[in-house]
Amino acid sequence: TIPYIPELFAQDYLDQILGPSLPRTPGPEGKKIIPNEPTNAFITAFKEEGNKSRNCNDAPAFASTFNPVLDAFSTIDGNTPGKHIHRLLRESWAESPEKTLRIIWNLRSIHDGKASKMNFYRAFGWLYSNHPKTAIGNLQLLVDQVIEQKPKPKKKDEDKEDYALEEEDFECTSVDSDALGKEAFQPSSLSHGYYKDLLNILLLAYYNQLSSSTEDFTALESPRPDFTQENGAKATRRRKNRQTAKAEKRKENGGKKVCAKEVAEYVKKTQLKASRAAKKARSDQAFDDHTKLINKLKTNPAFKALYIAVSRIFASSLESDIKILREIVKAESKKEKRRLKWKLTMAAKWAPTLQCSHDRHTNIATGIALVMYSNGALEGLNKQLRIDDKITEVDAKLLRGFWRRWILSPLRRYKEVIEAKMSAGEWDSVIYTQVPSLSFARNKEHFAKHDETRLSSYLEDVMSGEMTISGATLPPHKLVYEAIATARTLDMYSKSDLERLREQERINRERKKEELLQRLRSMGSGLRYARVVEGKISSGTRFLIYMQMPPLPFARNKEQFFKHDEARRILDTA
Repeated sequence: TIPYIPELFAQDYLDQILGPSLPRTPGPEGKKIIPNEPTNAFITAFKEEGNKSRNCNDAPAFASTFNPVLDAFSTIDGNTPGKHIHRLLRESWAESPEKTLRIIWNLRSIHDGKASKMNFYRAFGWLYSNHPKTAIGNLQLLVDQVIEQKPKPKKKDEDKEDYALEEEDFECTSVDSDALGKEAFQPSSLSHGYYKDLLNILLLAYYNQLSSSTEDFTALESPRPDFTQENGAKATRRRKNRQTAKAEKRKENGGKKVCAKEVAEYVKKTQLKASRAAKKARSDQAFDDHTKLINKLKTNPAFKALYIAVSRIFASSLESDIKILREIVKAESKKEKRRLKWKLTMAAKWAPTLQCSHDRHTNIATGIALVMYSNGALEGLNKQLRIDDKITEVDAKLLRGFWRRWILSPLRRYKEVIEAKMSAGEWDSVIYTQVPSLSFARNKEHFAKHDETRLSSYLEDVMSGEMTISGATLPPHKLVYEAIATARTLDMYSKSDLERLREQERINRERKKEELLQRLRSMGSGLRYARVVEGKISSGTRFLIYMQMPPLPFARNKEQFFKHDEARRILDTA
């Protein structure tokens, strides 16, 4: 359960919790240049010399651009330490709050920006600590489809300058193409992040790690079991010695069967004892987490507003999706089903599963279900629940169970979530053309192990050009890392298959590179080439690509990154 939160059902919850925004007068964009301003030659030379530096390749460089906004945009990436991120954002915000917001969202943007998830959490944590209303009010723009998407050109138009992404490049999966016909549909817009970002941010705030510039995000990491730790050659030698000693002891005590019976009884007692201890530990942890959640919701207004925002964003998306799903069921033509299919979001895929990682700590599923119930979206729930007081434990279980059975499950089944099929062992039903690029790169070995025949057939079709493979969301350095990792795993195959696999991997890399270049071309105004200026290993993700880009270096649409309408009072006073 969660405590009674009246603001959970209010549209103006931000004003109620954090107070109304103060009137804000926009400041000048950058420093004004005064003509014929008197200067001192010695001071000017002193500043210029002091700004000279060396990069990681020992090449001449400048330490600063003397513009805090430009410094923040050019410096903050996936490798920037947290303390530098906070300092750069603080200086940039003093210069231009609007552009600083764009820089923060550009850091996360998968399709339009630097696609750095962890450092975006650092940057958002700074915004959450210093301007909570701005951070929470713009949280919706992480998952809203605000990046305009150009239509995919037909094959006969491939020589034209404009390019677009393919269906598989989005953070989504779709239903079987045979069930909906062969005609391809694609979304007209994309989002900067994905719905799991909302849950990750909430969990970090719950553990007081979101606002820190140096603390590791341990809340997002699962502890590794001790028996999986690598202890080197000494551990292997000790294990072999133990196995030898056990074998000799079995011979002395009457043979393998007698020892096996004794071992089975010992293991049974040990497991029962461990199970009881683990159950008690889980119960104690659940009680501590619930107590901590109640205290934070009562004493921390910013966390309370964040909790409500995440609940309402998920509830709104799931309400819309379940309505669309009902329309799909009623639709008679396949064309109408295809059109409606692309309106579905990925909220159901990333919504918190009951009693799993995010919901176990924050009970966020209860908040989502309460918002949907108050909006009348849980049709069919016979029992009348009170939302003007704290919900009881019995009612909370009923509400959560109904939400899972009639909202999450139907949407997840229809979306054919890849991870759900993998968990259920339904490898033969995985549609490889619909597997996102990151998922395919991470799970390729599992696909090869459980579904080698279909995977090989799919890769051969990719080689021949009959099918496509997702790759537009992978940055260049990830393609290089993937190639290196794949080369190391090819040694396990026989020589007869080695050449074929190498050729498959080469073709796959070429296809993914083409998808990446196609996406980059679609972002500019049509240049047919991309010249890599600096792509050394020591440069990390800093691949500088010369292209003719839109006026703002980090936005194609002025309104796509944040809301700054004074009537809505989203932006805090700078």
